[in-house]
Amino acid sequence: MGLLHTVCYDGRGAMTAEWTEYKLVPSEEVSRNILQLEANAVIKSDFRIAVSSRLVTYWQNTFEYNTGNHVVIPCTLHSSFVLLPANEKSVLDFRKKWNYNSDDCILVYSGSLSGWQSFHILTDFLQTHLAASAKNKILFLSEKNDSIKQLTSQFPQQVKQTWLKHSDVQEALSACDYGLMIRENAITNSVASPTKFAEYLSAGLKIITSDNLGDYTDFVQKHQCGIIVKTKNVYEIKPLNIDERNSNIKLAEKFFTKKSHEQSYKLLVQKLKGK
Repeated sequence: MGLLHTVCYDGRGAMTAEWTEYKLVPSEEVSRNILQLEANAVIKSDFRIAVSSRLVTYWQNTFEYNTGNHVVIPCTLHSSFVLLPANEKSVLDFRKKWNYNSDDCILVYSGSLSGWQSFHILTDFLQTHLAASAKNKILFLSEKNDSIKQLTSQFPQQVKQTWLKHSDVQEALSACDYGLMIRENAITNSVASPTKFAEYLSAGLKIITSDNLGDYTDFVQKHQCGIIVKTKNVYEIKPLNIDERNSNIKLAEKFFTKKSHEQSYKLLVQKLKGK
């Protein structure tokens, strides 16, 4: 319309795939047009932010995007998440607050219950690991649903569920050992950049993830900061020591803060100014 000189598309995910795989929008008209709308946004923008390199690949394969005018900036930590070194006293204090013992291995799921969270797969994993040891426990920082109710009835001493203010989440995470990000094989998940990945690391947790979660499966493998679930077998999990926790916190600081992507933001500003 001639009102703007430069437009940047902030790509949060594969929109056509999301709407097709998870039926996000009830409007049939929007659903029919989403492919063309996304194509216009990707191709006609002057510059682009992608939350993952896999999202750029999706653009290349789906829309023949090939200009290279983009930066990859994953979803990073909110300013309320403070990156401080872990110490044994604080971890034990947090665990006591939640009535956990020092030798418990605490898994945590934090976030929404949206379709792409693949709760049916997550439940299968949890049933196997909760049955394997009474020391394995799960904390849901989410709303209730039928799957959580079923797990609670099966393992009443091992399952907890609560909903917290955002400002209280990091402390709760710090009482845990592993953050769960197990999702089904879908385009939506393969290009995703879940903020909870950064939040788990910032609290010192290792990540348990599936083998199809965009750039993050590669990240876990490269930095040895978690477990990649490929089968229904029982995986070895145990409480983390302080060195492991601090190693994960350092990864969060290096890769998932606004400051860690400062150069990409500067390039973005330059492009928006037409330089």
